[in-house]
Amino acid sequence: MKKILSVFLNLAIGLNFSSGYCFARQISVPSGTTVRIISEKMQNSKNLTAGDKLEAIIQQDVIIDDVAVFKRGDRAILNVSHAKKAGFVGIPGELVISGGEIIDANNKNHLIDFNQSYVGDEKTWPKVCLGCGVFIVLA
Repeated sequence: MKKILSVFLNLAIGLNFSSGYCFARQISVPSGTTVRIISEKMQNSKNLTAGDKLEAIIQQDVIIDDVAVFKRGDRAILNVSHAKKAGFVGIPGELVISGGEIIDANNKNHLIDFNQSYVGDEKTWPKVCLGCGVFIVLA
């Protein structure tokens, strides 16, 4: 009985270890693949300057050929290439984020190539008030 139990346990352990092996395959992410990234904290052109790094995380798994290439929660570091603060008399601010890298669960960096620009809302009421004020002073 001990021999049968011993053989059974050895067989079970051997099959368990042998089934754990798998072959790695290389997967390339096609150009234009959508990766949803969200910033960890609110940023704008008032507190960012050109050359700053913006911390972000991946919002949704990226799956290619039934393999999760990037998982939700992986970190991303984005580059701020242009930042212009909002100007006088309601002129909106501008922020351009281009390029960066995604860091996967294995701490490997993957460069990403993209360009996204944001422009704030133009406020016309300061222009109207300034125009009325100048009109009143000149009158």
